[in-house]
Amino acid sequence: MILLALVAGTQLASAQKTAEACKAAVAKAKAACDDPKKAAKPATWIGLAKAGLEAYTAPRLDGDMFIGHPRRELAMLLSNAKPLSTTQETVGGEGYIVDHYATCDFYYNSAEILQFVVTTKPYIDNSLEMALEAYSKAAEVDPKASKAKDIKDGITKVATYYQTEALNYYTFGKLAESSCMFEKAADAYATAPLSVTDSSLIYNSGLTAFMAGNHERAKAKMDKCINIGYYEDGEVFAKFGESCKALGDTLSCKTALETGFTKFPNNSNIMVSLINLYIETKDDPQKLFSLLDLAKKNDPMNASLYYVEGNTRKQMGQIDEAIAAYAKCAEINPEYEFGYIGMGLLYNDLAVKYQEEAQNEFDDAKYNALVEKCDKALRDAIPPFEKAFEITKTIQTKVGIADALKNIFFRYRNEPEYQAKYDFYNEFVKSNN
Repeated sequence: MILLALVAGTQLASAQKTAEACKAAVAKAKAACDDPKKAAKPATWIGLAKAGLEAYTAPRLDGDMFIGHPRRELAMLLSNAKPLSTTQETVGGEGYIVDHYATCDFYYNSAEILQFVVTTKPYIDNSLEMALEAYSKAAEVDPKASKAKDIKDGITKVATYYQTEALNYYTFGKLAESSCMFEKAADAYATAPLSVTDSSLIYNSGLTAFMAGNHERAKAKMDKCINIGYYEDGEVFAKFGESCKALGDTLSCKTALETGFTKFPNNSNIMVSLINLYIETKDDPQKLFSLLDLAKKNDPMNASLYYVEGNTRKQMGQIDEAIAAYAKCAEINPEYEFGYIGMGLLYNDLAVKYQEEAQNEFDDAKYNALVEKCDKALRDAIPPFEKAFEITKTIQTKVGIADALKNIFFRYRNEPEYQAKYDFYNEFVKSNN
């Protein structure tokens, strides 16, 4: 199989079309489409679409089909195409080995595995747009759908290439361009006769627009997601609301966040955005608890709702109420570790707060009082953390809890019982990292 792959790759490289050949093929295909008789046949338009696709892939040395292959292997597969130079580059915080060819760059990770390809000198502009339009035209002149499979396969290729471009732009931090490519990919999938709605591509187009600060575009894409029922665990409502807020549309922001919160009360971004919005608009933050109460009424045995309430009250500085909510969470479902985790984190955060205050206090009596409060908060954090460690089944969560306990017990390591516990949790963390 390896030998066959090598032979196929070598043949592919040797058959790679030049810019002139691709341009000539496109010109010939366009001429055929200008002929009324030939233009009435779907095969004519499919020919133009294929010429466009080849004009897109040829300068990339068909590198997209080799993603995940070792650099040494590609040196043999692409024996007729030698890199002009090789450099070391950092993209998105990752280091890459980059082979620069005449028309494209191949990016390899530190293990010299091909990660992505970037075209530097396209043979023709807008080759993917041309291919997509040609496939669409082929469908129009094919009422019997005799070429439907070929057309659908071709459109899928176009959409896939657009998605690859979107991911590449994202990797390079070019968020606006990435958003446009995600949109083009979604539009390609939606093109008849393929006619597929790819919700994740629409969301990614909106997300990258949001990250780029283009809130008009982000709002439009997130609104489209909401209309088709795609919520991404509530993030669509969070991003839609934040974009509305950035555009000065407070009412739409509030409506979206409140709707999202009723559907996804565990989404922390929605929760925090709502709290901030209520505070900024001088609305009563208790409205948030009214929404939570409604969710509890609909699902009274949902322990996570009390966990969310605990987080919300903690965010608002309502410490006693937060502790009560975490306790209720644990009471409803003793096997749901997050009630215990929430309580442990609250006490731990309180200890940090008291410690920082003590460091800035010069009055001895007040200093000692803060130290006592810090000590009590740390000791209060131990039981819920240990209970969470006992019941959680996720190793990553277990390690995080063990790390918190390790740090607490290190403080009290002079006490024999706590020294033993420090040793246990310290060893657990080291063994699982």
